[in-house]
Amino acid sequence: MSLTLALDSALSGLMAAQRQTSLVSRNIANANTPGYTRKDAALTSLIVSGEGRGVQVSGVTRTVDASLQRDSRTESGLAAELQTKASALKTFTDYIGQPDAETSISSQITKLMNAFQQLGESPEDSVVQRSVVGAAQNVAQSLNDMSTQIQKQRQSADAGIADSVTTINQTLDDLAKLNQQIAERSDGNQDITDLQDQRDQKLDTLAKEMGITYFTRDHGEVVVLTQGGTTLLDGTTIHHLAFTPTSQIAASLTYNPGGAGLSGVTVDGLDISPGSGYAGSIRSGNLAAQFDLRDRIFPQAQAQVDEIASTLADGFQRNDATITAGQAGLFTDDGNAHDRTDPAQVTGLAGRIAVNTLVMPESGGDLWRLRTGLYASGPGAPGDATQVRAFQNVFSETVAFNSAAGLSSSAQITSYATEFVGFQGNQRSAMDDRAQYQASISSTIDTQRKNLEGVNIDDEMQKMLLLEQSYGASAKIIQAVSDMMDKLLEAT
Repeated sequence: MSLTLALDSALSGLMAAQRQTSLVSRNIANANTPGYTRKDAALTSLIVSGEGRGVQVSGVTRTVDASLQRDSRTESGLAAELQTKASALKTFTDYIGQPDAETSISSQITKLMNAFQQLGESPEDSVVQRSVVGAAQNVAQSLNDMSTQIQKQRQSADAGIADSVTTINQTLDDLAKLNQQIAERSDGNQDITDLQDQRDQKLDTLAKEMGITYFTRDHGEVVVLTQGGTTLLDGTTIHHLAFTPTSQIAASLTYNPGGAGLSGVTVDGLDISPGSGYAGSIRSGNLAAQFDLRDRIFPQAQAQVDEIASTLADGFQRNDATITAGQAGLFTDDGNAHDRTDPAQVTGLAGRIAVNTLVMPESGGDLWRLRTGLYASGPGAPGDATQVRAFQNVFSETVAFNSAAGLSSSAQITSYATEFVGFQGNQRSAMDDRAQYQASISSTIDTQRKNLEGVNIDDEMQKMLLLEQSYGASAKIIQAVSDMMDKLLEAT
């Protein structure tokens, strides 16, 4: 080996050590930076004219596991979806309470039943009559409030869809810019690892909002699709999501793919909402959860409280001997009679149900109509409890319920109301369990990912000591070559 070759090799070793030292320092400085991955220098032999001339840094690499990244994004998306649902259900069930809670609808109906039992024992007692009216008003108000709360939850979910779409579109814009920068730097053989870190963070954000698949093209550009295969980003070409929020959601307002009603999410005019039926639709993530809350979970709760309201209105109409066609009973549909056989009248009834003013003295009504029937021509005999006993049948008779509401298809009204509260509580509990379990899975994978990709300062300091030794060895070689060259010069 000539002295010149030895000097070149030593100099290349110094330069490689210098570059590696720079990377180690960079790793240590970013040890606590979110999304930063450990960087390493890729070393290769330096060949000049077929002859080895030392070592060179051929590039900078990241410590990542593509498979682990995909698993992390898939599980985090599912965790975000379940947590969004669990949070919304907690808000709703905290509001409606437990079946035995004083304010629950099941307790309110039981109080109304007890009030009628007392009225049956003392049909002439105006104090008992007034307690019946008060209990009925509490039932109606409870149903009104629950219906309002359900619509608030649906409205919140609709707003959540809009927020998620905004986040997704902004993230796609950021990814497109990063794709362009990475492609440009790749062509110039420049370090792109920090840009790749930023892009990974954007993909993490996107995966929490909606289920995605992705792959990398030449020049490092990433292509992003929904889990079903709808293209969202191809290099720098963005396919934005479109969504129109609804300012006020009524109980009767639903999402109908391709029709009128609540808005779906579209890409290039194609509806990719979870309920659209399209193969390339959204399947997981926060966005999917908001759609499920708006279009399935809370509409089902609305159907259940509407069944309660409808059964009460219909029951008191059927059991009132003084009612003729078109007349409302103790409970009205916003002042009108109720037809339980008409689905359009059942939908949203919980928000419209009210106590008939005929039994409300403050509205010109008469309390004695609770004893005689709402449309009786006069007070009748004070001790006659015949009509009161007929009203009591409302609570003891077994009636048919719409099975589409998700509860029993046949039950007493008191049992159905208790089942409704229990169903919502059990649904929340099950969702909480699923969300916690999924969060633990996601956390475990994230920990594995951080352990692999993250910076261990102790390891980096150990590497720094090795680089110091390598740097010192190369420096000694240069010094030895210098001494040799001095000797040669002295000899001549």
